[in-house]
Amino acid sequence: MSHFYRSAFTRFCLLLAVSLVAAVTAFAQADGGGFYDVFANGPEAPMGSRTVKVVSATGAVGTDLFVEVELEAQGNEAGLQYSVHFDPTVLSISSVNGVNANPDITAGSGAPAGTNLNVNAADAANGNVGVGQNFNGANTNPPSVVSAGTKRIARFKFHILSSAAAGTSSVTFTSNPINRLLFDENGLLISTPPFTDGNVTVGPAAPSLVSISGRTTTPGGNGLRNATVFLVDPIGVRRTTTTSSFGFYQFDNVETGKTYTLGVTSRSFRFSSRSVNVTGNLTDMDFVGLE
Repeated sequence: MSHFYRSAFTRFCLLLAVSLVAAVTAFAQADGGGFYDVFANGPEAPMGSRTVKVVSATGAVGTDLFVEVELEAQGNEAGLQYSVHFDPTVLSISSVNGVNANPDITAGSGAPAGTNLNVNAADAANGNVGVGQNFNGANTNPPSVVSAGTKRIARFKFHILSSAAAGTSSVTFTSNPINRLLFDENGLLISTPPFTDGNVTVGPAAPSLVSISGRTTTPGGNGLRNATVFLVDPIGVRRTTTTSSFGFYQFDNVETGKTYTLGVTSRSFRFSSRSVNVTGNLTDMDFVGLE
């Protein structure tokens, strides 16, 4: 690379960093504000068939999930900036600003080593986050670029709120708080490629898994060994276990939020079954044999 182009790319890196810091500051102080288009009137390289898209994901209420940004690269992309909007009544993300500082917004597996992410998350509470990615953050010569092909360049870790309703929630590209721009290895502005939105599909909360335990005894209070204890769920799925030498039993990995039938069978005694509504761990679910 000529000295001219090295200087141009150095200017791009510096301007990108300075502009993003300025955007973070301006956005935090005012209720809006955009990103300074450092090369809005500069030379433009051919676009090719590039695309940028949000990769849709699925998760359960109350859990974390990863939404990734994917670039269909041509092999000369050295910098990219964009904003993402999400529904803050469904998702949340860290509001930490700065370069490689936000724990929830990180480089994807397809980003070059040393990629810097400058994050503006001052308005994350309202669902707005801006990201500037410098793929030559390690300042190599020649500059590091995204290799050609479909590459996951960024990863957003969202938390699905416990109050979120099941269904589909959009994750979209916007220009708030920063505009969409793409740069090549010489620091030149590339025509903005198509940006494709995605979504998060929210499912119901995963059921908690608990245990049910107790003891089976004879009418006289002695532990009854080798008795069969059964647990039947609402759709008829049956589990069994055998009591120990002192009459103890336990079922693990029992889903909460269901009503089960719990009972005992034995050659020596009769037992009355019972209906059990499981909302947490159950202990002392004891059975006494009948003559």
